Amino acid sequence: MATVPQNAATPLLQVKALTSQNRPSVYKLLMDAHMRNVPEQFLLLKFRPMALLLWTTIATFLLKLRQTSLGSLSEMLTILCGSIILAQAALFLILMYEAAKLASGEDNVGALDKFLDQDEAQNQTSDATSSSTASSATTVQNRSKKETPAKGDEEEIKREAVLKRLQEAKKDNLFWVLQSKESDRDVLGSIGAVVDKSKREARLVCWVVSPKGRKRGVGSLLLKKAMNDLCGSAAQAGANSNNKKTKGGIEKVRVILQGSHITALRVFYKHGFKQVDRTPEWLGEQVVLEMEAKDWSKKGVSAAEKRTRLLELFHESGTFHKLQELEKTAPKLKGIVQQSVKDVLQALVEDGLVTCEKIGTSNYYWSFPSAIQQSKNAKVQGLKDEIQRLETVNQDLEASLQQAASGRQDNEERKALLAQLVEAEALDAELTNELRKYSDNDPTLVKANEKYSEVAKEAANRWTENIFTFQSYCVNKFGVDRQEFNRNFKIPEDLDTIP
Repeated sequence: MATVPQNAATPLLQVKALTSQNRPSVYKLLMDAHMRNVPEQFLLLKFRPMALLLWTTIATFLLKLRQTSLGSLSEMLTILCGSIILAQAALFLILMYEAAKLASGEDNVGALDKFLDQDEAQNQTSDATSSSTASSATTVQNRSKKETPAKGDEEEIKREAVLKRLQEAKKDNLFWVLQSKESDRDVLGSIGAVVDKSKREARLVCWVVSPKGRKRGVGSLLLKKAMNDLCGSAAQAGANSNNKKTKGGIEKVRVILQGSHITALRVFYKHGFKQVDRTPEWLGEQVVLEMEAKDWSKKGVSAAEKRTRLLELFHESGTFHKLQELEKTAPKLKGIVQQSVKDVLQALVEDGLVTCEKIGTSNYYWSFPSAIQQSKNAKVQGLKDEIQRLETVNQDLEASLQQAASGRQDNEERKALLAQLVEAEALDAELTNELRKYSDNDPTLVKANEKYSEVAKEAANRWTENIFTFQSYCVNKFGVDRQEFNRNFKIPEDLDTIP
């Protein structure tokens, strides 16, 4: 049984086997899906016989009136009946063609009878073990009597043998139902697999999803669940070795899409199925898809699936592990690539799902379901405390809001104060605009400009003195003419310091 994680706004879902409790809901889902595929135009076919009958009558009368006046009544009735028969034959062919296009095939509604209820199968197993002793005793007693069975008894034995083979074949078939945890009546989707051990293949049937489940990816979820249980992966084969149904040696999985199910081709193409045959639309479109079990086993595993599998490995073992041990066992038991084990393990440690402790020179990792449950309970309790704190803050704010609102009663005094406030704001805006006009003569701004001007004058005089010093050095050291020096360096003759 697999549980599907959901958010808080949706009910918890789980994948279960077919039982006597949910079989009626599954059958209803199949029938609703079958009837929902009939378009509205198909319902108008009931008016076609009347239309054809009227048209045939009018056409026959017109034809007869053009050839003869009316002729004999028997000739008239013969032509009329022949036209009606031809019209009804054409209508029948049209109905058959449209029904063939819309029908979803025997692999849907009718295939539900090929599956046993899980509780019924368990009862049959217990009954078979209890009755094996009685049947063996009866066989010994018949052999001792050496009586030749009658012809009627032989037919009864053959019939029972056929029924027994059918029941045994049904036991090999698998069925998955996605439903609500609370009720067996709330079924969102289903899928089944008819297993043929002689051909070592399985055929997927009854793949139906409710309109509510289509928006939540139920179809892909059920398909992946069925393929994982049928084919598994190289890792899951070891983990599921005790399951007789999953180690039956399935080599190929086949599905036949027909009628309205043709639109689901993209889902199967997405998961690696390949088309092997296709019937033209005018013959009732039908697509046959296949996939090898080994191809499904080679498919990559998502990061979320790796986390789930590695966490399952901890819970199933119930002991501690070192990283080197996990890198050896995880690929074999859970199909996780060895190179990604370390990253997945680190992510689980960071999320608090796996505990890591350094003992000596090695790091040891472990995880127990009880510890995870305690961590989740602590997180839930923390969230509840936070909710309670926020509710208290909200109540205080609402009380403050009510207190503030009570002091703002709309009376004459409040209206007068609001009018004064509006006038004061208008006067403030007017004075601010007036002050902005004289901002250039602001004493503070003028004083700051004077300070900046003094600093700039000192800097200009300092660089002028530096030029004069360099000029004197060149004239005295190299005998350069002062005017030629000024001309070469483009120094004006009237350059002087600022007083």
